[in-house]
Amino acid sequence: MNDLLFQNLPKQYAPKHPRYQPNNMCGNCKHIQKWARGGSYFFYCGIVKDSRTKNKLLKVKRKKPSCDLFEKAEA
Repeated sequence: MNDLLFQNLPKQYAPKHPRYQPNNMCGNCKHIQKWARGGSYFFYCGIVKDSRTKNKLLKVKRKKPSCDLFEKAEA
């Protein structure tokens, strides 16, 4: 059923960030922080603040396209 719904969408509706590049993901940024809780790991941005989390940091996904504050992490 879902295949029929999205079958004929033009490619212009594919969301792309204007500065999107395949290597510019939140997981490759030097500001990402890894927090462990209850056997799970959660990732937060060290720059962007959020009032909905207890540590006041924005929760992110590593595969998410990065924002304009992206800086490549040193290996």
